[in-house]
Amino acid sequence: ILVSGTVVLWTMIFLMPKFTEIFRDFDVALPSATVALLNLTAWFAAHGPEIAAVLLLLTLGTVLLFFSTRRVNEQTAFARFVAQARWLLPVTRNIDFGLGMSRAIRSMALQIRSGAPMTLVETLPFVVSPTNHLRLRLAKFAGAVSRGDALHKAALNAKLGDVLVGALRMVERGEDPQRALDHAADYHEAIAFRWWHALTALSGPLVTLALGVVVGLVALALFLPLVTLINAVSETL
Repeated sequence: ILVSGTVVLWTMIFLMPKFTEIFRDFDVALPSATVALLNLTAWFAAHGPEIAAVLLLLTLGTVLLFFSTRRVNEQTAFARFVAQARWLLPVTRNIDFGLGMSRAIRSMALQIRSGAPMTLVETLPFVVSPTNHLRLRLAKFAGAVSRGDALHKAALNAKLGDVLVGALRMVERGEDPQRALDHAADYHEAIAFRWWHALTALSGPLVTLALGVVVGLVALALFLPLVTLINAVSETL
């Protein structure tokens, strides 16, 4: 991708302007595709410093965001924006929900086996990230349990999924909590990783396709002037 991008960038900056000079000498109009590409190149050249500064700031901000060692429990405006965007997209929503549910269920299994249900109520919502929308559902579940609702009923009302509801029904019937909840956690983990693998599998072909379209358009903009120039020279001769 870097090599192809470099070739396209070199073509647009150094090679495309030569076509304007050649066609001006022959008094021939450039094809519309080539003119559009030349205008785009001129715009990038005119705003090059501003674009470079914006990209540099975005890169620096991303690096600082991901490599910061500070751990806070606050929802900044940027974090809320990213979380909202992730929750609106089906792929990232399923990943966040699945991994969050897996972590919450494993924590729930640990608290049930320890015989400390009040600890479950107090700490369960804080198992997931503060920006994960799943935290609101876990808080609703914990509040219902603290009011005396049955575990499966609280999970059903909090919309935590049929798998967890079924697992909690098994726990209430006296079955092994570790086994039942581990199966539920493994299920949500598998769903999350299935979406993750699908996303990673699609990203390569999509990027390659987009790059191929860009290279094809540049190649077309370079080829059409040659055909036009050959036709003009033939008519002149």
